[in-house]
Amino acid sequence: MIPFLLKIQMTGKECWMIYFKRSFLMFRYLLSFILLLFIVTGCATTDPKSAGPAEGVKSFAFVDGQVVDVAGDMFTIRANLNLDKSGMDFNQRVAATIVEKAFLLENMVTRINGKKATVIEGRGYIYIFAGQGHKFTTGQQVKIFVPKKTLAVTNFKALKNNEEIGDLWLEDLTTAMVNTGQFNVVERSRLGTILTELKLEMSGLTDSSQASKVGKLLNADIILTGSVADMGGYWNANLRLVNTATSVILTAINDKITYGELKPDSLRDSSPLNASFEDGKTYGFNVGYKERKGSERNTIVDSIGANGTKKCLRTDFSVNKKKGRINLANTKDRDLSMYKGAEFYAKGDKPFNIKFRLVDENRDNPHAIDIFQYNIRLTKEWKKYRVDFSELRYKKPRDGEGSKEMRMGDTVLNLDLIRDVIFFYSPSQSPLVNGQPTKSGTYWVDEVKFY
Repeated sequence: MIPFLLKIQMTGKECWMIYFKRSFLMFRYLLSFILLLFIVTGCATTDPKSAGPAEGVKSFAFVDGQVVDVAGDMFTIRANLNLDKSGMDFNQRVAATIVEKAFLLENMVTRINGKKATVIEGRGYIYIFAGQGHKFTTGQQVKIFVPKKTLAVTNFKALKNNEEIGDLWLEDLTTAMVNTGQFNVVERSRLGTILTELKLEMSGLTDSSQASKVGKLLNADIILTGSVADMGGYWNANLRLVNTATSVILTAINDKITYGELKPDSLRDSSPLNASFEDGKTYGFNVGYKERKGSERNTIVDSIGANGTKKCLRTDFSVNKKKGRINLANTKDRDLSMYKGAEFYAKGDKPFNIKFRLVDENRDNPHAIDIFQYNIRLTKEWKKYRVDFSELRYKKPRDGEGSKEMRMGDTVLNLDLIRDVIFFYSPSQSPLVNGQPTKSGTYWVDEVKFY
């Protein structure tokens, strides 16, 4: 009797274990089904606009083609290369066009269906090849190997006083070229060395024969040159792609780039500045005559620089009112988020105060600005100043002071959105001399850089 009862108890326990096991498996299946349904539904309702930027030209090593004519060891093939440029930004479209126009070059050796062939001539997507051992028939489908080309890109000549635009845009365009996977891009230092030896400007290779000569010295197959001009609201790009072996212009691109197509970050200078003025360049400072509530003349002068240098910036000012203001300003948009502060030399024709200022844009409203400043006491001798950005203090506008955009500021210093770097003077913010504000004078600035 007892063994029978034990058997019944064991059987009941086993039944309960089986029941729980099956219930747990059913729960897992149901949970997996719900999770899968959530993923599928989420993917189906994803906004295409949130899928990220266009990828540009995808790398490829072969192109399909069709034989259209055969004459002995020479044969003509139509290449099926027509890249879809929809959804691409301007740089990606330019890169795609260059890939199309230069994927095969005259005298280039390639392979068709695995056998060597030399490009004799190209007309659009029709190419004439020469090669032995090929037994093609008209209409035959073939695979054309696409060799990598070596590409040199010069600085684009900037027109209408926008020297920095060509360099800044060039970086994005070069990146788009590299991302196609079709080009080995020549280091710009090598290009600069060759141009120096030939006494040519980086942005002056507008003649195809000159471009071809430079390209050959660099062992480059093709060279990209051209110009970019600010037309107000957009830039006009005029580019030429030159085959260095033949000096033939493979393609000419004339297109408009809207301000919105270029990433704002790409137009911000993140260099350390290093403005010594020895080369006579302004480095973005407002050299020339300006007039507001006072008057100023900012010039580059000789034989007076700091540390034995021969050139520096000089500001002569004269203000008629106590509220007059003088700005020696650098108005280039900058990203200073990688730096801790600014370093420079300065002096005055008499002791008085100036302000080192940074003007930034608000992150959520580029039309709103804030001013942050640090007080500098000038002496009659050159003195080195180091201003840590953490020491800058927000300048709160007084009642009725400042522009509307200044009064809209968020009081946060955005170092990656700097709009102006200013050496500022105002009689109202400088100590009195013999009971009177300094209404006229001169101050000098040299060797400005960020650290």
